[in-house]
Amino acid sequence: MLEKDVQLLEELKLVNGFTDAFIESLPDGLLITNTGGKVLIVNTSLSELTGFHKEELIGVKTPFPFWPPEFYDDFNSRFKEMLIDNLKHEFEATYMNKKGTRFPVLVVIESLKNKKEEVIAYLALIQKISINKKDTVIKGKQKHDVFSDQDFRKKYLDFIKEKKLVSQIDYTIDNISDGFVSLDTNWCY
Repeated sequence: MLEKDVQLLEELKLVNGFTDAFIESLPDGLLITNTGGKVLIVNTSLSELTGFHKEELIGVKTPFPFWPPEFYDDFNSRFKEMLIDNLKHEFEATYMNKKGTRFPVLVVIESLKNKKEEVIAYLALIQKISINKKDTVIKGKQKHDVFSDQDFRKKYLDFIKEKKLVSQIDYTIDNISDGFVSLDTNWCY
């Protein structure tokens, strides 16, 4: 991994609160790329969703292995759009697992900024759209239950709140000059 990517990972973990424990606690797929589209971080949920091991995804540039080849142009144009706008994007898409099976997903992409408000990376939260609910795929177009969208937006907002809280807790703990011990309700470390 390049020195620049290592520094960016440190900034994401230390400054922005993307600790390994936090990343792995998310039930939805998480992918973080640098501004060039190179994958820096994925969680186990994304690996389970796509069937690709983390090692197969870390360091990969667009097009990602879970993008179906017939959608490369569409996904690449969305990524380029994101680079220009640096805005939050939310869309439905079709992804592909390692075996080639396609499945519908809801994707929320957000720019991650440093303290100077410069974009340093992009975060994608990916949720598989359940066909068991009212979600169905009809002739290439997706009919999606609005409550699932609202639920995912709520999860995204909860994610942002939790990330800020974890960051504040980490900052507080790291800056305590006295000894510190954390115990659970059974008085265990």
